[in-house]
Amino acid sequence: MKKDDMYTMEMLKLVEENSRITQRRIAVAMKISLGLTNSFIKRLAKKGYIKIRTIPMERAKYLLTPNGALEKYRLTVEYMQYPLSFYRDLKEMMREKFSCPKEKNIEKVAFFGSGEVAEIAKLFLDEAGIELVAVIDDERAGKSFFGHEVKRVESLTAIDFDMLLFTDIAPPEDALAELEKHKIDKDKILLLDRR
Repeated sequence: MKKDDMYTMEMLKLVEENSRITQRRIAVAMKISLGLTNSFIKRLAKKGYIKIRTIPMERAKYLLTPNGALEKYRLTVEYMQYPLSFYRDLKEMMREKFSCPKEKNIEKVAFFGSGEVAEIAKLFLDEAGIELVAVIDDERAGKSFFGHEVKRVESLTAIDFDMLLFTDIAPPEDALAELEKHKIDKDKILLLDRR
């Protein structure tokens, strides 16, 4: 599911729950900037998903339209189906990438992320006989993942790996910028498909 769709779904949900919610409260609830919130509100109004009414004291009231309710429903259904399709896609990608690891010169893999996706990926590595050499996750650094101490991103420069597999489902833009800063070879990075 695209980031814009996630924002749209969440914003429509917040407006439906409280028509007098402020843009500042939306921004805080969604952990996005006030400017981005304003832009999305305008976009939702332009698409006919919400109506904006001015109320006393220069405040706005947001009304979810029938089209907005339908869009919220559609996005919610898509969001609920996302984990299943993501898991199927992950399984297929892992089978493809790790079916003949020796031919592809993949013997040592590092994970970027230590959540559920990493746990699934670890099963495929074990099945393919590939060594997991590191798990990178700044938020969980120092904790353990299948006998590996989770490390911070800067430790990657001292680790010998053939592939860095993104096992974090968060959008990778910030992480890729951080990896570039540490001069990690782009050809060694494998991103998961995030349709």
